[in-house]
Amino acid sequence: IELSAMPKRHYPLKAAAAHLIGYTGSPTKQEFKTQNLLPTGSVGKSGIEKVYDEQIQGESGRIKLLTDVRGNILNQTIVQQVARSEPLVMTIDAKLQEYTSHQLFGHNGAVIVIDPNSGEVLAAASQPSFNPNHMQQIDKQYQKQRTQGDGIHFNRITQAQYPPAS
Repeated sequence: IELSAMPKRHYPLKAAAAHLIGYTGSPTKQEFKTQNLLPTGSVGKSGIEKVYDEQIQGESGRIKLLTDVRGNILNQTIVQQVARSEPLVMTIDAKLQEYTSHQLFGHNGAVIVIDPNSGEVLAAASQPSFNPNHMQQIDKQYQKQRTQGDGIHFNRITQAQYPPAS
């Protein structure tokens, strides 16, 4: 029996913040080449997860095992300690994020709420959206959504072109 810890993200705002927060997934061959990743690791694929991937990831620990021919562990040495990730502070108001996403639901578009005094982004919603909790697993509903061509992965916050105040 082999046990290994696999980190898994949980996105409590689900589709309400999917385009803003993004999601993680298995690394591509190119990502393996350019980053210090373990085969079981994941990387940011979109949104904040992608932009701040290195800051959020931290560093995996590594243990060197000495075994006999039967696979029994004779000795183990810590080669690299786990390095915790750095904190990432955002100005998003979770209730306002859910509210804006809910108001936009059923429409194609984006809403960005900015504090006029500080310039802080308080909410940024894009619809249609998707549940990022389904992105790390093979999920029949997600696969169906992906093939429907309804643009759920199109981030209207950053990729669409709208006239100001429209």
